[in-house]
Amino acid sequence: MNSTTDVIVTKLLYAAGYNVPENYLVTFDPKILKVGEGVKFTGQDGIKRTMTEQDLADILAKVQLTDDGNIQGMASKYIDGKPIGPFLLKGTRPDDPNDIIPHEHRRELRGMRVIFAWLGHYDTNVSNFLDGYTKDDSINYVRHYLIDFGAALGSHPGGAKPADRGTEPYMDPIHMLNKSLELGLVRRPRDYQEPVEYPEIGRFSSENFHPKSFKFIFPTRAFEYYTPRDAYWGAKIVASFTEPQLLAAVQSANYVDKAAEDHLVRVLMERREIVCRYWFNRLAPIDHFEMTEHGLEFNDLAVSCGLESAALSSYRFRTHMNGKRVADWQNITNKSVIEIPLLPQVSNDADQIAIELQVRREHGWSNPVIVYLERTDGTFEIVGIERKS
Repeated sequence: MNSTTDVIVTKLLYAAGYNVPENYLVTFDPKILKVGEGVKFTGQDGIKRTMTEQDLADILAKVQLTDDGNIQGMASKYIDGKPIGPFLLKGTRPDDPNDIIPHEHRRELRGMRVIFAWLGHYDTNVSNFLDGYTKDDSINYVRHYLIDFGAALGSHPGGAKPADRGTEPYMDPIHMLNKSLELGLVRRPRDYQEPVEYPEIGRFSSENFHPKSFKFIFPTRAFEYYTPRDAYWGAKIVASFTEPQLLAAVQSANYVDKAAEDHLVRVLMERREIVCRYWFNRLAPIDHFEMTEHGLEFNDLAVSCGLESAALSSYRFRTHMNGKRVADWQNITNKSVIEIPLLPQVSNDADQIAIELQVRREHGWSNPVIVYLERTDGTFEIVGIERKS
């Protein structure tokens, strides 16, 4: 369960744009394992001593074997560069002159909160992040990695993930105080957790999953500082995954039970929909703007990823020139482009146009998205995008 989870999640996070180790499943005969000379071992009594063959036998006795008597494990390729320790989700590295933006203000870390919640990855311990000092030709730099995903999906160190993981933090003083005041009278998720249906996966479902209230193991400053725009950024990445892509990642785990494989893909798709519906309802998912010969073209992410119907979605826009409104709302008849003749006339290149767009669905008009245009050499260019929440 731990090894397959790590292999799947590293593939998904790599596809999402993050640096992760290359992890592969391996199987081997346990007979090839030998205790090296001078290997130290901490026993159950907490005393560190020299490891023995009996210690190894005791460990292997707890490992589930494959049908042919082998052990499944995970081979992880060393990261590029020299490991120089973890990076924190706050502040900067004092020994990295390129690291000038505090990590709690980096969108790729604040928005990662949404991606981690989708994958059920609640472990934000410092040991889950690692930096490598890389030498590439004459350029030296630090590359940041995410590592160790044994606490994602339905997996948990030592067994299936308890039902309260993702709903309750480990070390939150306010949460601990509330629990003590309840005197055990309030039932917690762990008190009524369901049995594990698929041992290869653990305990992972879309029931009671809420993308905003997902809890991590420790309070994390970058995640606490996130804004709706950061969350939208993360939701865009989650929305970009298709079912065939998720299936390809899950199939790399080589599950024995194909029903478990189908279950995991289904749950990931369900949680994907929950994430995207929640955040796309708070910020209009109108995106991928491009100025073409036809006009200002755009894409509705909620439609393109299958959450909403194109037939039941309508769009409108209004224009501003140099901060003053010059035209009221107009419906967009061509649902993917605001044609150039509909844009206001620009007298000189110093003028700036703001196009305010909204999408209408079942619950009315969305919050607006504002696209700023300027004219250069007779053609319009996009110079900024602002999302209202």
